[in-house]
Amino acid sequence: MKIFVGLFAFSSAFGRFFDERADTAEDIMLNTLRLCANSESGMTECAVKMSKNLERNYSQHYNCIIANGIADAEGRHTAQPRAGSLRAVCGPKSTKTIDFSSFAVKCESCESRCANEEEFATCVKDCMIIAHNSYDGFNIMVAAKLHGKGESGFYMHKTGVYYETRNKTECIAFRHYIEEEGSGVGL
Repeated sequence: MKIFVGLFAFSSAFGRFFDERADTAEDIMLNTLRLCANSESGMTECAVKMSKNLERNYSQHYNCIIANGIADAEGRHTAQPRAGSLRAVCGPKSTKTIDFSSFAVKCESCESRCANEEEFATCVKDCMIIAHNSYDGFNIMVAAKLHGKGESGFYMHKTGVYYETRNKTECIAFRHYIEEEGSGVGL
């Protein structure tokens, strides 16, 4: 009898390890954001922790961007706790890159276009997505450092871009892996 109970317990744990995920990517991101909000960790350190937590759970490399303050994000996985101003965007690492020069020009242009908008960060983010004519595989965070407030951090596997305008708007982006990438179809 004891042998069967032990085998059942081992079998259940073994099956859960391989067949189920304890948390969704968004749950992992939210838990990491909550831990970071209650610690002295900087945004970059928090982004590294988040990436490593996702990698441990999903067995693939992840890019993550985190911002605190006036910011907006869109991408494969996004998270924002109900309380506080932290938000994050993460996605599986891709080999596709984003052209820095084009990205920087579009960030400056979108910042100018959205300067008087009430939802400034959302306006810039939406403008950047439209300017890149890309919704699939494009992950972006726009963070505004107003009066020296606001902070961002990121952990990207050499495929992301970061640009800060002269007015302290940060545009940070990366592409995430999508199924078509493996078959040679471009983004």
